[in-house]
Amino acid sequence: MENLDPAAESPSPIGSTSKPTPKRRSVAERRRMVEASLAAGATVPKVAARYGIHPTHLYWLRKQYREGRLEASAPGTAKLLPVQVVKGGRAGTGSPAAIPAKAAGCIELELAGGQMRVSGAVDAQVLRLVLECLR
Repeated sequence: MENLDPAAESPSPIGSTSKPTPKRRSVAERRRMVEASLAAGATVPKVAARYGIHPTHLYWLRKQYREGRLEASAPGTAKLLPVQVVKGGRAGTGSPAAIPAKAAGCIELELAGGQMRVSGAVDAQVLRLVLECLR
């Protein structure tokens, strides 16, 4: 039986802005793409073509990979970070309420993109907000 609907056979109208929806890929799949591009003899254009993405997207994924931003983590789980104790530091009680509001101190964070230093009186709520934004 043949299809008599003329719209079914006609190409999309000229000037159509319909684009295919990009495929959502898991972190594991993005890591596989990057690792395939880093293999000996592999080229970014060939690997990108194999996965159906543009080479510039693969270069962007490789940058994220180098920065450690393609690590799989379950939602709501904490990520452990390395901590270095500096001589002359003061042991805390672990409770933000126990720290005096005018306490002087310095908190330094070394991140993939640079460093962050919080000096002087540190408001616990503001610091918590800043750290949440770094996730």
